Amino acid sequence: MDLDELKIQLNKRFEGNQSFEMVVSNISSLNNIKTNSLVSKIKRSLLTEIIFSIIFFALFVYIGLFSKNSSIKIYFSFFSLIILAFSVLLFYLLIQTNSLTSSSSSIKENLKKLHSLLSEFVKRYFQFTMLLIPICVFFSGYLGYLDIEHNINTAIFSNSINLKKFAILFSFIVLIFSVGMFFFTKWYLRKLYGNHLAEMKEMIDQLES
Repeated sequence: MDLDELKIQLNKRFEGNQSFEMVVSNISSLNNIKTNSLVSKIKRSLLTEIIFSIIFFALFVYIGLFSKNSSIKIYFSFFSLIILAFSVLLFYLLIQTNSLTSSSSSIKENLKKLHSLLSEFVKRYFQFTMLLIPICVFFSGYLGYLDIEHNINTAIFSNSINLKKFAILFSFIVLIFSVGMFFFTKWYLRKLYGNHLAEMKEMIDQLES
């Protein structure tokens, strides 16, 4: 083999290596773009919930402080504390999301951790909402009953109300409200997080293959 042929072969090898490195670089850049886009959507969902939580917290505090009805004061003050705790949790998730995306770990590892974190959050979110529904309903029912006992809402409730009919109507309202909230919460969580989690899982599978 003469010197010219050796040069040709070496050039071909270097060209092949360069092409391979370019392909790897392009794939890595594409994964980064997809990951950043997905994480931005998740952050936007968390920020949306944080904004609504702050608005509802302010509204509930206002009603709790300035309502003339003691039962309404108790009800909205109590649930303003729950909204506050939920807002703190959302801030924590947003901070964790930012820290994972800025971590020096690999894209795959960061996506796995973020997927695990958000999946657990969505699962607990749904469970807590379902648990909160009967608490809200029966708490409001109990406060309404106290109002009747103390004749606070005589304009709305009459002492001649048939307790049995009221219990049946109340149970029916609870059932309809619970079923409606079940499907609404499912849709709401899928809209905000479910689709992003499915996309994230697909990206993780692609990175592992």
